[in-house]
Amino acid sequence: MSLDPLTSNLGQLRAKHLLRRCLFHYNDVLLSEMSNLSASDAVEQLLIDDTITYNEPYDPLPSDAPHGYWLSSGIYPPDIENQGRKRKPNQETLMEKIVENPLFGRTVVLAVAGAAGSSYLKNAKGAKTSQDAANSMKDYKPGYDSHMDSYDKANQKATLSLVAAIGAVAHGYFTGVFSEE
Repeated sequence: MSLDPLTSNLGQLRAKHLLRRCLFHYNDVLLSEMSNLSASDAVEQLLIDDTITYNEPYDPLPSDAPHGYWLSSGIYPPDIENQGRKRKPNQETLMEKIVENPLFGRTVVLAVAGAAGSSYLKNAKGAKTSQDAANSMKDYKPGYDSHMDSYDKANQKATLSLVAAIGAVAHGYFTGVFSEE
């Protein structure tokens, strides 16, 4: 193997090898260009710094324009390549608008209270069913005990659900969710 420098063009295989090791991404156009260059010319081409730099800061909140300008140039930033703004500084995101809406708080409180109320009704009905089944088996001790255990568990869940529903409504009331302000 020789240590003499390569004087011919890189070719596609060597250019691909060079680009894979020097760049994060490359395309077919760049590969084609590099394959037609010598090794030293290809390296020189990759080392060219074509980054656009500005010597002054960007002023995002001037009083005369809503989008901001570079301090001395007066160039509108979205007109500069790769300098477009994603949103105005005073523009709220959709999520912020939703959370700040008074109906959102009411909806959340009522949804929690509704889910807890629904759980209460389901568990109260299950407790009643277990109690009725236990009463029909008073003579059969294992069946009676099993249904009474089921009744106790369902009754506890129903009580917790009722407390959660009342707590959600009370929280909404005391935090002012239901006020008309």
